[in-house]
Amino acid sequence: MFGAGGGTSSYREVEEAEVILLWGSNARETHPIFFHPVLKAVRRGA
Repeated sequence: MFGAGGGTSSYREVEEAEVILLWGSNARETHPIFFHPVLKAVRRGA
């Protein structure tokens, strides 16, 4: 639904990603729940 604020990727997809690009984003501050899977991916080598 347009304007619902839903994410486009699942957390699992983010955790398993090989490359993550955050451009002009402060995800740690503005999306703290989403940022946990990002940190898991980075720790794994993404």
